[in-house]
Amino acid sequence: MVRLERDGKLAEARRNHVRWDFSAPVPFSATGFNSFVAKERGVRDRLADQSIELLWPSKPVTDGLNLVGYEVPSPSASFFFSVDGKLVRRTLDWAVIRTNVPGEAPATHQQRVALFLQIGRLLDAMHAEGVVLGDAAWNKFMFRLAPSPSICMFRFESSRLIGWPTHLGPMNPELTQPWRDSHIDLGADPSFDSDRFAFGLLGYRLLVSGDLDSNIADEIPDSNLSWCGNEKHERLRVLWKRVAGEAGTRPQVSEWLAALS
Repeated sequence: MVRLERDGKLAEARRNHVRWDFSAPVPFSATGFNSFVAKERGVRDRLADQSIELLWPSKPVTDGLNLVGYEVPSPSASFFFSVDGKLVRRTLDWAVIRTNVPGEAPATHQQRVALFLQIGRLLDAMHAEGVVLGDAAWNKFMFRLAPSPSICMFRFESSRLIGWPTHLGPMNPELTQPWRDSHIDLGADPSFDSDRFAFGLLGYRLLVSGDLDSNIADEIPDSNLSWCGNEKHERLRVLWKRVAGEAGTRPQVSEWLAALS
């Protein structure tokens, strides 16, 4: 058994599965968990033409009447890189951090756009199946750049089904706080609209600021949008202004796909 630790979360890699433990146990509902698991097929079918590795929760981890974690299939080896002989998950923050890693070329702007669009298509598929992403934490996703940009989603602590009052498990404030929508009450269940806020904020951090926890600026200069054609600058500025605006007014994922495709 190989034990891994990342951002305060404990995982146990056992053969072909990885176990994630929640920051605190929650009352176990087999019906709720199984209803979430059942959504995998619909989401996967909607992504059939995408090179996205989706590692959906497959098994609850319980302690008596409490749900303490869940298992997902292990990510493919191509989503890891080696540092000093140790395997490191290529989580999405590595697409922003420009620290040189031996043998690892930094992601270009166009590669980051491709990763952002893939996450958008995944989010669109989840929403179509009634599943809320919950946040856009950097370590929720892994990525690879060769042979083409591709993402892997393998963390679902903050996800939930529309109509269910609780999340799959308790959210970790250290992960979710940087993605919190200030226009909704603290502690409110995440929604499609708060997902759209988190997705737009992710795009800003990934494509514009190059900073892991920045907020959307009131004004975005052309120099920060030089990676796309001039004809797209104003359209993107309007989208990010709406992201920072009132709840219920955030751009649909389809608007980002149209603006950047």
